[in-house]
Order: sequence, then structure tokens, then C-alpha cells
Amino acid sequence: MQSDLDVIAITDHNSVDVDLMNRLSSVLAPRGKTLLAGVELNVKIDEGTRVKHNLVVSPSTDYFHGIIWCDLVDAQKLKDAVCRLLDRIGISAQQREGKTAKEISALSVGKAFYFNDVQREMGDLKHFFTFHESKGDNRRNLSGYLKNGQGGNDKFKHSLFYYNQHLAIEGGKKSKPISDFFETDLNTMVCRFFCSDAKSLAKIGTAFTWVDFDGDIDSFNLAITDPQSRIVTSDESRSNPQSNLNAYLESIKFNLLDESGNPTGCELEFAPSYNGIVGSRGSGKSMLARILSGKVGEGYEKYVDPESVRFRMKGGAYSKNLPNCLYVKQGELGVVFDKSDYKSVPFLESRLKTMKESAKTASDLHYADVAEQLDYLKEISNAFVEKHQGSLKRPDSLQEARPNGISIKEAPSIAANRSVINNMGEQSKQLGDKVGELEEKISALRIETSLPESTLLVNALNARIEQVAASLKEASDGLNDITTAVGILMAEPFSTREYLVECFKDELIRTNMQYALGTHNYDRNLSEANELLDDLLDLRINIKASEEKLKQSVASMLRPIPTNTYQADEDEVEIGLTIAETISYEDSFQLQLKNGIDRTDAIVRFVLMCSDLEKAKQELLNKNKIRNCTSASAVLEKVFANIKSDLLKNCDFEIDVSINRTPVKEMSPGMQAQALLKLLLNDGLSSGGYDYVVFDQPEDNLDTPTISDVLVNRIKRLKKEVQVFVVSHSAPVIINGDARNIVMAENDGSIISYSSGVINGRPAKEFISEVLDGGERFLKMRLYKYDFQVGDNDDKSE
Repeated sequence: MQSDLDVIAITDHNSVDVDLMNRLSSVLAPRGKTLLAGVELNVKIDEGTRVKHNLVVSPSTDYFHGIIWCDLVDAQKLKDAVCRLLDRIGISAQQREGKTAKEISALSVGKAFYFNDVQREMGDLKHFFTFHESKGDNRRNLSGYLKNGQGGNDKFKHSLFYYNQHLAIEGGKKSKPISDFFETDLNTMVCRFFCSDAKSLAKIGTAFTWVDFDGDIDSFNLAITDPQSRIVTSDESRSNPQSNLNAYLESIKFNLLDESGNPTGCELEFAPSYNGIVGSRGSGKSMLARILSGKVGEGYEKYVDPESVRFRMKGGAYSKNLPNCLYVKQGELGVVFDKSDYKSVPFLESRLKTMKESAKTASDLHYADVAEQLDYLKEISNAFVEKHQGSLKRPDSLQEARPNGISIKEAPSIAANRSVINNMGEQSKQLGDKVGELEEKISALRIETSLPESTLLVNALNARIEQVAASLKEASDGLNDITTAVGILMAEPFSTREYLVECFKDELIRTNMQYALGTHNYDRNLSEANELLDDLLDLRINIKASEEKLKQSVASMLRPIPTNTYQADEDEVEIGLTIAETISYEDSFQLQLKNGIDRTDAIVRFVLMCSDLEKAKQELLNKNKIRNCTSASAVLEKVFANIKSDLLKNCDFEIDVSINRTPVKEMSPGMQAQALLKLLLNDGLSSGGYDYVVFDQPEDNLDTPTISDVLVNRIKRLKKEVQVFVVSHSAPVIINGDARNIVMAENDGSIISYSSGVINGRPAKEFISEVLDGGERFLKMRLYKYDFQVGDNDDKSE
């Protein structure tokens, strides 16, 4: 009563104590425990069957043990069937009357029932039959009775288990020779149970089996049709294989809206493992997936009120907070590789995130160096242009002789003395006037009176007076000539002289300046030429040094990124990053130039030619790269910006994924889908911190083998560790995938509705048969295996 077991079966040898079982159940039920009715039978194969199937029975044993379980409500039917079997082996009702179950069991010691009789008597009873395989006494094990590899034993046992859904073996994974043989050699799945078969209270629960079922035989039989998904023995796992029982979405509620917007409340409960969502097209399957993933507002507002959605995790209260979930929408997997968007594949995304962050950090660091060097090249080129653009010309001064630099001294200053001449003119005029007056006075001395006594004297005096007057007149005329000459001399000669002197002075200054300027200009031109060549040499040296750094930084950007190898279940996955579009500094620079222009010294050539910008652009540059650049600085800015933009492409990474050494890019679409599913549904998904995952029609564009071999099997493995929701039209995905809970979506034209059930429940079976592709066929294959009866024709095994 104190054990952790949820379901207990009572199995006496060859007898059924119904009263004991009912009394025990009344004690167990209040504790939440279920009791199954059962019996352990001694079983053997009849002679006719041995001959027909060429069976070889071990000579060391007469029979083997088998356990039958059924619902407690059918305990009396089980007892009646066992009583009929006892009758067949000679233990009559009269012999059994008044005896306890233990006493009846004692009567059957050493006796056994034919297996075909057991099958016949139990035919109308919902039951389950398990054969011993791990008993210490190997004689009572099925494989101790019919040893593997002898006669027709293997084929018979294969038919027995393959075509009968009510048979299993008792034994742990480590001690199951039948299932080992079937699963490895015959590829046949055999259900197994591990039980303590306790003979004391202390032994109860020491060996047990985890079974994902609802405590009744119908549910039990559903579980055993998929033992790999639903059944785990305690020698494999002492803890519950459904590891998320304390952390899953237990239920959700929301308001559905009719055509008029009137709300109708909906509440759905979910299984902690696999929940299948099915329905016809337009029934609201994808809408429920979006509700579960918190994306209901994307076009579904007229069907459901987004504000009404509430989530309830296991053991918690309803909340608006969306649990941590992964949502893979319909068609998303089909474009993962095309778009290189791996958010929906956590196995890749988690690893790529670290790789990309590391690669980007390194790439950004190298690109920062690249940008710094490009800015430096631009700055030194601009500085050179700004300094020399106005004086850029051929440095011919270096080829010319230096002027002699000789200059003429200025002539001594010669005074004009115009005032002396002017004074002479004035004085000569004054003297002339005085001499004229004197002449008149002398002439006035002439004696006009006739003096006979002195005629000769008078004549002599008059003659002398005339002579003196004539001399004075001559002197007066001479002075007047001097005055006239001085007047002429003052007007022309002095002006000409002054002009000539000024011309001389100007010529002297010009000549001396010319000699001095020639020397000055030569010295200046020589200095400018030397400075130009020095700056040009510095520019070339700095450009070369900077370009070397640039090449190293770009080479570091282009350095291959190491590939990382991971194990994804049984697959080896290699994840690498490559640069989507590589370009070197040299190639980028060459793109900026006109075809045929050598990149070497192109910057130097441009800055030397940029005094004639249009010519420089036309002869050197790719005009398509420098449109609308009207200055040398604008051209340099554009050229280096273009190179920056080109080299930035080296920071864009392309993802390379290989699975088992085959690049995904080289796979066919079908193989890509299969590979992607393996990675998406990798066992590591359960450790990604998700409360649940939601897949909307993951089977789209998958072929049948991929659905069954990859999708279904991966879901069955994954569901034990994380809650799974799958929207699907595919019967194999829902039925073979063993959905523990079926959510049925319906749309009557006015409102969408949801209900839930289990695969073997009537509503779910009818709904699945109606809406899933191949639903009825796959249900029959899962739920209604035809029973192989001992003695049947063995054609079924072919």
C-alpha cells in the first residue's frame, strides 16, 4: 500500500480470487491506485501444433508460464475462463468446490493448459497475455521451452507476436532473448514487462514497468501496440520516463467568436507528452497552434479574442503570460536552408549563435582596422591635394639654371638747376630792358645842333654815340635772344630731360627687379618643387605602408573559420561559416578605376592630375562609381566609401551544414527535409528550456519514408521529455506517432469549436477516420491487429 506503484496486478497460479481482488481494490482506490485482475498459467503447446510448425520443445521442461491481466470488472469472467481450462486438465468443479484459490492452485502443480485452449477461452475477454522470459528457472520461460534457433521455433514465435496485439514477454530490457532476437534479426517489435513477482511485501515494487496508459485494459492494449513509445522497464529507468510531468502546459482557455462577434468560452486540457491537433481544412487547426504559441493576433482576431487567452502550467493558475515555447509554422521548415534562417531549429541556432558572435566579433575588429586605414588614406590624399592643388605642375625648376642675380646700381642724382636758367632769363630780360633804356638815353645824347666850329667834333661825338647806341642795341638784342632762348629752354629740354631721367630710373628699377625676381622665383619654385617631391615621396611611402596593413586586415577577415562538429543523436553534424561574397582590397580598388588602368600608384596619379579634375576622372576612374562628384575631395570620399562598402561584405557570413559528411546544399530537397527534421527533433530539443513545442503540419513536402522513419520516430522520442503539439493531416503522424491526446477542430460555418479525446476512444476514432488522410486504414493497423491463433495456417507470417 505504501509503494509508489500506480497499478498493481494480482496473479495467483492457475486460480483467480475475485473476492480478494475486490477487497484489495477498495483499499487501493482511495489512494489513487488501480488494481488489475490477473492469473498466472502453466502453458504448453499441443502435439499437433508442434508437428505442424516443426517446433522443438526443450526436453528439460514440460511447460512455460504466462500471465493474463484484465480489468477488475472482468475478474469473474477471467475466473470462469480459468475454471473451464481447469476442467480441460481434469480438475473438475467438484474437486474445486469449497477450496481456496491457493488450494486450487496446489491442485494444478505440474499440470499445464494447451496454449490454443487458453486463446480460445480468453477470446471474448478483454485481456493481455505475457510470457515469462526473465525467471531464474529458465525452464518456465518461453525461450526455455521453445529455444531460439531450433526447428521452426523462431518463425512460430515471430508469427505469434507479430500478429497478436495481446501478447508480450515478461522481462527487463537486459534479459529479453526473444525481443533481442526479434528486434535485431527479424525487425519485429515485442512488448515486454518487468515485474517483481513478489513473494514478500519487501519485494513489491523492486521491479516494475512504466506504462503510459489510463489504468484500464483498453488503454493498456493501446499502449502495448507501441511499446517503444509507451513502455519502459525499471531496469532501463528507475524514474518516470515522462520527465516533464511537473513542467508542461496542463490546459488553456480562450473565447471563440461567432459571426456576430459573440464569445463562447473554450477550455482544453492536454497530455504532458504528445498532443495531436486534427481537423478538416479551415477548421481552426493552425489557429489553435497560433493560440498556443502566442501569435493568435496574426489574422485570426475575428475567430478568437486574443485578450481572452490564458495558459495554465502544471500545478499553477491561469495566466496571460505565454510559456516558453518553440513554434514552427506551416511551411517554415521548407525554406530554412534557402533563407539561412535557423531560428526554428534550436540545435543549429544555439550553436550558430555562438559561432556567429565569435566570428562577427573578430570580423568587426578586422573591419575596424580596414576602415581606419581607408580613412587614413583618404585623409593623407586630401591633405596633399589641399596643399598642392593650386600649384601642381611639372617641377621644371629642377632642370633650369639659376639666374646670376647681378643688379645695376642707381646713377648719382643730377639736379635739374632749372631755377638758375630761370634766373638767367629773368636777369637777361631785366638787363635787356635796362640796356634798351640806356640805348635810348645814349641815342638821346645825339647832338642835333649844328656847330660849325665843332662840326667835326659833333659828328665824331654823334658817330661815337651811334656806335655806343648800336653796341647797346646789339647788347639789348643779345639779352633778348638770351631771354627768348631761356624761354625755349624752359619748355622743352628740361621736360625731356626729366622724362628721360624718370625712364632711366624706371628701367633701372625694372632691370634690377627682374634680376632679383628671377632669382627669387627660382628659389621659390625650387623650394616648392622640393617640397612637392618630399610630400609626394611621403605620400607614396604612407600609402604603401597603409595598403600593406589593409591587405593584412582584409586577409584576416577572409581567413577560414574553423568548422565545429557535433553529435546529433546518431548523426554527425558539421557546422561552418563562410563569407558569402569575398572581395579583396585590390579587387575593390580596381573596380573604382577605368578599365585597363593599373591600380599601382593610382592614388598618386590622381592627386597629381586633380588640378584638371575632369581629365583625371576621365583618364583614371570608373565614372559609374563617382557620379556627381565635382571636387577632388568628393571623388576621394566616394572612392574610399565604395571600397569600405565592398569590404564590409566580408562580414556577411553564409552557413554551411553537413550531415554525416554530406553538405546539405548538395542534398536533394527530400534529403534536406529529412536532415532538417533530424536536427529539429534532436533529443537536445528537450534541454532547450522550452515548456512545449508546436509544429504546424511538419509533414508538408515530406515523402512517406521520411514521415515514418524520421518525423514519427523523432516525435515519439521527443515527447517523453518535452510536451509536443502537432497539427497534421497525416494519419501516420498522429496514429503511428502515438498522440496521447487528440484535439479535434471543427467549423460548422458559424463558429469554430474544439474537443479532445484519445486514439482508441469512439469520438476520436470516428473523427480521425473522417478527416485524416488514410485515417481509417492506419487506425485498423494500430488498434485491430488480427490475433494469430495457435494452429492457424502460417501463411500470415509470410
